[in-house]
Amino acid sequence: MFTGITQPSKIEKIKKSGSKFLICVKRPSKFKTKVGDSVNINGVCSTVIKETHGKICFEYMEETLKKTNAGDWKKGDIVNIEHSLGMQDLLGGHLIGGHIECLGEVKKMEKKAKSRILHIEYPKKYYKYIVTKGSVSINGVSLTVIEDKKGKLSVSLVDHTIKTTNLGKLKKHDKVNLEFDLIAKYLEKIYG
Repeated sequence: MFTGITQPSKIEKIKKSGSKFLICVKRPSKFKTKVGDSVNINGVCSTVIKETHGKICFEYMEETLKKTNAGDWKKGDIVNIEHSLGMQDLLGGHLIGGHIECLGEVKKMEKKAKSRILHIEYPKKYYKYIVTKGSVSINGVSLTVIEDKKGKLSVSLVDHTIKTTNLGKLKKHDKVNLEFDLIAKYLEKIYG
């Protein structure tokens, strides 16, 4: 489990081999991991497979590449990274499983003083999980929905989020990883 309170890291290495995809990211300072740990990379629950010279490495399979924007990552890209949540940790964002439901597409980025409004289009079948003032994870970052229309949502990015995540660099037509509220999905399963 994660909270969506991320920090930036840079992709230092990418290697594609058949259906496997290996990436290594620069280890942020004071970011401690060991082989086998779960780490949120742009919203994708990722297992540490190797650590070398200030880098943390992960491997993705075909299913992940189909359902996320991981297959579009390039060396030098900035990704959002987060440790998994420990039972003693503060829950600063919302509960995130690291299991991407779908890709969304950036339709517009509006500037508003020191913030920006990010407008995203997504498959309409997921509309039932979106609610105004509810939570959504975009590229692994916990955000609050400010507007929900069937197949479209908007979130506000404050200056801190713009500076400390890759969301401030998004452009029209960029693909983003979306994970909807975990509690809503459980409620649907129980009462749906």
